[in-house]
Amino acid sequence: MCLLAGACASFSFHIQPAYADAKPSVESFFADPAISEVIISPRGEHVAVLMKKPDGPGQVLVVRETANPQGGTIVADAKGDLIYRIQWINEDRLVFSVHAQINDLYGGNEDVMAVDRDGQHITHLISGNYNHAQEMTRSHIKSKILTWDYGFFSTVHDGSDDVIVQKYQWKETDPYHPDTAHLFRLNTKTMELKDIPIGKSPERVRHWDLDGHDVPRLAYARNEGRCMVYYRSGTSETWDVLANDECHEATFQPEAFDGEDHLIIEKEYNGFSALFRYDLKTRKAEDQPFLSLQGFDYAGSIERDVTADKILGIHYEGDAASTVWFDPRFKEIQAKVNALLPQTVNHVTCGWDCAKSPFVLVTSSSDRQPAQFILYNVEKNTMIGLGGSHPDIKPAQMGLRDFYRYKARDGLSIPIYVTTPPGKPKQLLPAIVLVHGGPWVRGGQWEWDQEAQFLASRGYLVLQPDFRGSTGYGDKLYRAGWRQWGQ
Repeated sequence: MCLLAGACASFSFHIQPAYADAKPSVESFFADPAISEVIISPRGEHVAVLMKKPDGPGQVLVVRETANPQGGTIVADAKGDLIYRIQWINEDRLVFSVHAQINDLYGGNEDVMAVDRDGQHITHLISGNYNHAQEMTRSHIKSKILTWDYGFFSTVHDGSDDVIVQKYQWKETDPYHPDTAHLFRLNTKTMELKDIPIGKSPERVRHWDLDGHDVPRLAYARNEGRCMVYYRSGTSETWDVLANDECHEATFQPEAFDGEDHLIIEKEYNGFSALFRYDLKTRKAEDQPFLSLQGFDYAGSIERDVTADKILGIHYEGDAASTVWFDPRFKEIQAKVNALLPQTVNHVTCGWDCAKSPFVLVTSSSDRQPAQFILYNVEKNTMIGLGGSHPDIKPAQMGLRDFYRYKARDGLSIPIYVTTPPGKPKQLLPAIVLVHGGPWVRGGQWEWDQEAQFLASRGYLVLQPDFRGSTGYGDKLYRAGWRQWGQ
C-alpha cells in the first residue's frame, strides 16, 4: 500500500510467503456476509448486529449488550428480504428498512420499521407497496401506516421515540426523482405525525440538512438546471441564498454544521475537493483547508459527539482509509487500537454520548482481510470480537493489493489498484482488467475486494483502473471523460 500518491512510480509485485495449495472455495468469497453491519447504541451499552440466519438463507437483526455480547435478542427477521439502514432512535429503540426482493418502477418496496431492543413494540412505519397505497386510496381505508410517498429521513437525538420522515411529491413527467420533499416528525409508537416548523420555505426543495439540535437549517432546491442552497439562522422564518449555480458547475457543498455559526464545506483546492470551515455570519470560507489530500478528492464521514455537539474527527479515503482526530481522547484511543491491531486499517466509531461511552466500535480490515467487527473497552484497553463478514477467508490465501498511477497515451495520469496472485513471484502473469460502472464514481479503494481476490486466488493479476471520467481524483480526471465515453 502506498501512503502518498506520488510514492508509487512503477509497478513492483511483492513475493508473498507460501500458503496451502488448496484454493479457497468460491462460496467463501461470494456467500452472503455472516455479519453485514454493526451499529453501536447512543450510550454505547448495546450493539445492533445484522447477520446471516444461522439455520438458512436470510437475515436477522440481533441486539447484544456490549458488556456481555454473547447471545443476544433477535428483534427482526427479514424472511428472505434485505434489512439495511439501521439506526438507533434512543438507547431502547431502533429503526430500520426492509427491501423486498422484487423490482418496482416507482422505487417502492422499502418498508420502514421500528422495534424495541428487546423485540417488543414492533411498528410498521412506512409501506413500500405502491399498489397497496393505491388500493387504500380507492377504497378509503384508513391506516396509520404511511404510504410509499414517505421516506425515512433521520433520527432525532432528544431521547424520544420520534424520527423525522419526509413526504415526496413528483412531477408526472419524472417518476424517478422527487420534485419536492417536506419534513415531518413521527412518533414510532403512536404514529402521531407533526409538522416541523420551517418558516417560509423555499420552493422545490429536494433535500434538507439539520443542525446539531435537529433543526432544519439548510435547504437544497433545483429548478430548470440550477441548484440553490438556502440557509436560515436558528429558527428564523426567512431563508437566504448561499449558492445559486448551474447544477453541473455547483461547487458549494456543505458537509455538516460546526457549532451554531459555522459549516464544514467541501470545495475545490488546487484541483481537488477539500474541506474548509465556512463562517455563516460573514458568508466566507477560510483561505486554507483544514483537510486536503494529495491527489484525491475528499470523501468520507464526520465522527460527532451528538450530546456535546462537537466534531471529534473525520474519516476519509485517500489511497487507503484513515481518520484525522481533533479530539485528544479519541486520538489516543485510535493509537491504542492500532497498537493492538497493527496489520489492519481500524475504523473507530462511537454512539451519541461519546465522552461517556464505555465502548467504541472498531471495524478492522485490510486488502487481505474482510471486515471484522470488534468492541473496544476504553477503560480496560481490551477487545471483544463480534465476528466478521466472511469468516472462511484466510488472509494468508489472499493477494496483495496496491495503488499506482500510470501514464495514458496522452500523458494523463490514471489511478489504478492492482491485486497480485498470492505466492506469485515477479513474472509474466495472465491479467484481467475489471472496469467499474457508474461511470462517474470512484471505483477502487484499498480494501478486500471479493471479485478481485477471487480472480487473484485463481492465478490472475487483476487491474482496476479508475479511468477518465471517474470521480475522486480531481476535476481534471473527471472532466477528461466528458463527451468521449468508451474512447
